[in-house]
Amino acid sequence: MVVALFALLLAAADPSSWPADPTRPVVISETDWLRRPTPAQLADAWPAAARAAGTTGKVLMNCLLAYDGGLKDCQVISETPPGMGFGAAALSLAGAYQLTPVVDGQSATDGRIVISVRFQPPG
Repeated sequence: MVVALFALLLAAADPSSWPADPTRPVVISETDWLRRPTPAQLADAWPAAARAAGTTGKVLMNCLLAYDGGLKDCQVISETPPGMGFGAAALSLAGAYQLTPVVDGQSATDGRIVISVRFQPPG
């Protein structure tokens, strides 16, 4: 009886045996892209003053995955260089992204993903 109770306590202490916590956010680390912005969409979104000055930029944005694989509720995490409009430009491209809404056979809806958007000349 004591051995069985000890084995049960060991199993309960192993976090991998615990049920998934539905309140814990899903973090999407591997992506299967169905659609991303085209070079033309990136060029159109590039802030005009930055493009005219030859300024390149990089934005990290954090988004939730919608049920259809699109992105929603995106927020800019970082924008380099700041103040040139790259953050707003990246947010305007969020609708051009779509990925498979299933990760490891599980729905990833409302999972979080960080996306890097680079604004630079082609090539």
